[in-house]
Amino acid sequence: MKLTTDQTTLSTALQQASKTAPTRSPIASATHALITATSEETTITATDLDAQVTQRIDAEVDEPGAILVPLETTLKVVAKLRKGATVHLETDATGIRITSGRTDVHVDTMDADLFPHLASDQFKASFTVESHTLRDMFAKVHFAASTEETRYYLCGVFLHSVDGIIKTVATNGRTLGLWSTGIEAPEDMPPVIVPSKTVKIATPPDGSTVTVSLSEGKIRFEADGWSVMSKVIDGTYPDYARVIPDGGDTVARFVPGDMLSASGVAEAVQDGKSSLIALSVGGDEITVSGRNGGNVAEDVIEAETEGDAVKIGINGKYLAELMARVEGNAVMKLGGGGDPIRVEDDADPAWVGVAMPMRI
Repeated sequence: MKLTTDQTTLSTALQQASKTAPTRSPIASATHALITATSEETTITATDLDAQVTQRIDAEVDEPGAILVPLETTLKVVAKLRKGATVHLETDATGIRITSGRTDVHVDTMDADLFPHLASDQFKASFTVESHTLRDMFAKVHFAASTEETRYYLCGVFLHSVDGIIKTVATNGRTLGLWSTGIEAPEDMPPVIVPSKTVKIATPPDGSTVTVSLSEGKIRFEADGWSVMSKVIDGTYPDYARVIPDGGDTVARFVPGDMLSASGVAEAVQDGKSSLIALSVGGDEITVSGRNGGNVAEDVIEAETEGDAVKIGINGKYLAELMARVEGNAVMKLGGGGDPIRVEDDADPAWVGVAMPMRI
């Protein structure tokens, strides 16, 4: 194999590959990246045995071929080269030479046949989506995904259809995010739980159209010059709709940035063991307060309110996560002090956030 590319292109591709490949593995080839060069394209592929990412890079190929390069070492070398410099890659009997200007580095490699390719499924259904919408499908809800391995089936985003429309949801039992894509679901679309790691690497090129293919065991994302294939979480997602309140007797509309600032002040007096803050809603304002022994913080934000005055406790971190997803004004709907808190975005009616209350 012999090819020429540039430092920025190669470094960026290797950095993306490093987000997938493990730094240590009992299977040595899994810590390597597969570089494949043909007369038509050059690609870099990495896997952690559960997910596999492939991306095309711009390169001039003099001699086609394929080789496994140690990802961590190769990335370190390429990252230290001059930004944007021309880089030459050429394999020999024992490895690969990386040259740029007067820099000459030799790195040991493995045979390309040793790469542990993730087996492809017979996908049952597929749909297309614009890259920015795919990002929203995950970004608007993934904040609520669990990180507790004991509840592994919550450690990702549930991609499914309701009444023929594709939706995504994530919950950790304390917060929840739900988004309706508005995209018509294909026939026989299986519901799948997309692992959090896959969510993080499913970042297609800007402005691309992505084909999403599904089976009971895997999901695949494909765009021009880029693809990610991943196993899905084997489990049954809970009936999340039961915990989403329809609304409440008290409604407050406010600027989310104001709430972020006020809740941050209230949380600042805490000792780190608790993030409990209190919201007192009524009289066209919300009083946000926090207490830790003799340390007391209080702030007041303007709000349009309807219904009875209510006081409720909430985890400040969960509230901040919800506010960070609101693009317009936040609409908070409250029942009694023990009822789940529903948050909507008046700029995106397709999104709903939920947080469980805390005892004040």
